[in-house]
Amino acid sequence: MAKKKIKTSDLKGAKYLKKIMALLKTLHGVAADPLRPNKRTLHMDEYAAMLLMYMFSPMCDSLRSIQRSSELKNVCKKFGFKRTGLSTLSDAQHAFDSSLLEPLIEMLFSQVQGLSQKPLYRLDSEIILVDGTVIPAIKEMLWAVYGSKGDNKALKCHFLYNLNNNVPIFTKVTSANVSEKKVLTELLEKGKCYVMDRGYAAMELMRSIISSESSFVLRIKDNSRFEVIEERELSKKALDADIVRDAVVTLGTAEKVEKIRIIEVACSPHPKSTQKGRGGPGQGETILIATNELDLPATMISAIYSSRWEIEIFFRYFKHLLGCNHLLCHTENGVRLEMNIAIIACMLIMLWTEKKPTKATLEVLQYYMLGLADDEDLENHINRLKAIENKKLKKS
Repeated sequence: MAKKKIKTSDLKGAKYLKKIMALLKTLHGVAADPLRPNKRTLHMDEYAAMLLMYMFSPMCDSLRSIQRSSELKNVCKKFGFKRTGLSTLSDAQHAFDSSLLEPLIEMLFSQVQGLSQKPLYRLDSEIILVDGTVIPAIKEMLWAVYGSKGDNKALKCHFLYNLNNNVPIFTKVTSANVSEKKVLTELLEKGKCYVMDRGYAAMELMRSIISSESSFVLRIKDNSRFEVIEERELSKKALDADIVRDAVVTLGTAEKVEKIRIIEVACSPHPKSTQKGRGGPGQGETILIATNELDLPATMISAIYSSRWEIEIFFRYFKHLLGCNHLLCHTENGVRLEMNIAIIACMLIMLWTEKKPTKATLEVLQYYMLGLADDEDLENHINRLKAIENKKLKKS
């Protein structure tokens, strides 16, 4: 069954994206085919705008639908580009260097940081959630081969998520078998607090974070070995928070890390998490959290680790709502282009609404794109979000 042709009325809200064209215009000098100036040429700012339209408009769900939207007179007029062929769009993943988007991401993040944000856990350090998510690859993506037989294909997006501002700030795209710990080691900066699950538990990584003058809150394996230096007395507040142990230890046996704090927290594991073969060992009745933050209250360490779930929520938003589980590009550079545009999309939502990207906010923006919602509807949605947050602050 042939797909319904996109009408101009389906993209009335495209005027909203036009506001960011000024941010993208620095990329206009990068052309997909600079050697043939007399031919129709796609510029990088136009390609970036098309990818953003794909993420914000429910009518665009493939490269073909993006190409069909470029046939609309009003869209071309608003964005300043001519009709773009499908082959040109497909070739763009080879022509445009994904790293050229990184300065734009940095500039947008500096604007996001300018928004008023409440301090988190009284920490001077920015809290950076770290994790990777796997995306299925097609058979043509030979660079994404992994496994001993070489017949599996998938890629992994390694993300750094800034919890203070509720936005992703970096992604690195690799094949699925590349070590997450190695990728993070290359990205470490001074003055951060890295929050990680037990897949990152490694002595070498802990030492690297300490050497970079940063801190970590890291879940370690239940059978991790350590020598106790000091057992700390638990306060009533800590006991009420299900904390059963607070100790300063020497972690490891052969490769030791000195003065690491272990917080043991009682938990009620999901039945499936007790099964082996599901990405790790079965879950016991407590979890062990390691950190080099020796002076923070144990309850705060537990709360910081609990906030790691925010990156899992982001992954669902990123893959299923922004559409990044469906890859438009099949080259490594092309996938990085798509991932960087997704980060830009999240930051734009944060700047437009002053709230972290959510399903509800994206729905309102998509209605706006369809012309079914106006500026007043969007403002009312933002005001409701602010009212909900103010109510929560009063209760706390």
